[in-house]
Amino acid sequence: MGGLSKKVFQIHNITQSENEKRLLLDAGNLLFKRPEINKGPSQERLTAESIIDIYKGLEFDAVGVGPLDLSGSIDLLINSKNNGFPWISANLFDGDNKPLFNQWINRKVENIEIRITALTGSIRNASPDLVRQDPETVLPDLLALLKKDNKDTFIILLSTLTNEENKRIAAGYPAINLIIGADGRKANINPYFLQDCLLTQTSKQGKYQGVLQVNFGTKRKWGKDNAKILADLQNKLGSLTWQLRRLEIKAKLLGNEEKYQSSILRLHKEKAVMDKKIDLAKETLSKEKKDGAVNDQFTYRFIRLHTNMPNDQPTVEKLTLLNQKIRALHKKN
Repeated sequence: MGGLSKKVFQIHNITQSENEKRLLLDAGNLLFKRPEINKGPSQERLTAESIIDIYKGLEFDAVGVGPLDLSGSIDLLINSKNNGFPWISANLFDGDNKPLFNQWINRKVENIEIRITALTGSIRNASPDLVRQDPETVLPDLLALLKKDNKDTFIILLSTLTNEENKRIAAGYPAINLIIGADGRKANINPYFLQDCLLTQTSKQGKYQGVLQVNFGTKRKWGKDNAKILADLQNKLGSLTWQLRRLEIKAKLLGNEEKYQSSILRLHKEKAVMDKKIDLAKETLSKEKKDGAVNDQFTYRFIRLHTNMPNDQPTVEKLTLLNQKIRALHKKN
């Protein structure tokens, strides 16, 4: 819990203006650290209730239900869902085969339709009134439904499956554009492509805040960031120009230009190739600015929540109150 006030501060700080569009998402395994929690009042339950309260105040768009979130009781999640907390899970059902939570949430960013769904990983000692269906039993019909009205819908999957399971889903279900994982065995995973799905996750227990910026194109297919490509090419050209100038000056000073002729010629050829690449990148970027990018692009960063980072004061006050409740509980026991 020590990093939660810093996390809240960073979330407030990331959105630089009220007009900036952003989604706040958590893949799950938010509330507890152990798979089984004893019944009755406890420090862990009080902590879980505080986390729900703080996240609700942040107005998260969606939070996936993870196996560890079910460690206390299903009632805690159902009650918070009924009070407006945005739990989602596509593969958790009750004994009558009815979804226990919303299977997806709709959002719209920059006129792009976004559907956020979630898959809950394996559950230990599930109760009879809690049925976890196999993800691949649920996904075909679910994805067809999410794409039914708009083929260009951007689909985000929040997943507490293992990283290997996420890879299989990315390979088998091309309708999914982005998978945000919460595999507790993994640390930060830099975004990477598997076919045309982007996969990533942040480290567990709130050590990092992940920021993924998606620049939507006209098609739901990932492409390259041409502005970054141009900047990289220009940096390489600068390095080549410096090497060439340095070598030419050295050859003149030593009066031995023939010795360096082949190296100078090679650098001139490399520079000419780089000039052509830059011209092409500029042309592509100019077309994008005029007509709009064709493909979706992204940038990302992980913010490490250092101990010397600022805290969100209202959250600090809530955590102070939590500690008071925990001390009172221990006195009773």
